[in-house]
Amino acid sequence: METYQAVLVAVVALLVGALLPVLFQLSLTLRAVRSVAEQAGPVVASVGATAERLQRITEKLEADGRIDATLATIESLSQTVAKLQETARLASTVGAAVIPAVAAAVQAWQASGERDEQEAASGAPAPAPVGVREAS
Repeated sequence: METYQAVLVAVVALLVGALLPVLFQLSLTLRAVRSVAEQAGPVVASVGATAERLQRITEKLEADGRIDATLATIESLSQTVAKLQETARLASTVGAAVIPAVAAAVQAWQASGERDEQEAASGAPAPAPVGVREAS
């Protein structure tokens, strides 16, 4: 066997050794792609059916001349929802500020009512609750 033949055999052996793992990985990848394609088939068909239905609805609206009115109604509804969101945001901000104040006022009113009852029952002024100052 001559030198160039030995070199040729070595190069072919290296190529085969390098190509076998690549071919094996390629077959695994193709199986995974086929599995995904089989699973996506019904989804693609459903999307296609939905697109056809939307196309028919759009054509009907355009034929009746109602597409502009429908789009105007959708825009008006969108603006109304945006205003409601802004109102809800403002109401929650006001509520966050007012509710603690109302709760403190109710608590103070209840404490003052209890003190008045104690004074009326004992005939002497009741001690002020902790943290509450007496009026001068």
